[in-house]
Amino acid sequence: MNAGNFDEAIELGAWLGRKQAFNGMAGRCSAADAHCLLSMRREKKYKSFGLTWDDFCSQRLGISRSLADKTIRLLEEFGETYFHLTGLIPIAPDDYRLIAGSVDADAVRHGGEAIAIAPQNAVRLADAVKKLRQQARLALPAPAPAAPAEPAAARIPEDPMWPAVGRLQDAVADIERLLANGLGHYNRSALTTVLGGASNRLGHLNRELLEYR
Repeated sequence: MNAGNFDEAIELGAWLGRKQAFNGMAGRCSAADAHCLLSMRREKKYKSFGLTWDDFCSQRLGISRSLADKTIRLLEEFGETYFHLTGLIPIAPDDYRLIAGSVDADAVRHGGEAIAIAPQNAVRLADAVKKLRQQARLALPAPAPAAPAEPAAARIPEDPMWPAVGRLQDAVADIERLLANGLGHYNRSALTTVLGGASNRLGHLNRELLEYR
């Protein structure tokens, strides 16, 4: 290990000792902790331990890589003030986004006054944040109404006559093909009988239809 890497290892070791493997960081990470994480990842200082970023987070920091990356994203998006405020009162990132316009570097503005972000103001800060969050949510645009579902096309019931007509036409076509191919004497006699009966029945149906006119 060269001198530079040795110094980095000493620096990181001292910081890890102060944080006791990052116990409790999930809820109360300070701005200094977030900056240290950002520096370690950006400058790849974790390589001084011969570890990947993923392994360094789990083995040395005692947290998941996803939590470390989330902490860095919060620092990059909100700056140090987010950690100063959440070190005093619990506030989710989504809620902080709602009130960010009312938060200065060292104070929360509400009701015409600036409440300093300090331990002695924790109760007032919590109340101000709660009211600011409620106001911000009321100011959010109402969700667009869902487009009305298009009415399902009315299903026209199938007329049972047409399938029957289709089957009749198919039967006539089949008989025409049989006649074209030639029939024996017995088959001709049987077919003549069947067609004679069918002709009478079809004639009866035709007369009934004519009566409906």
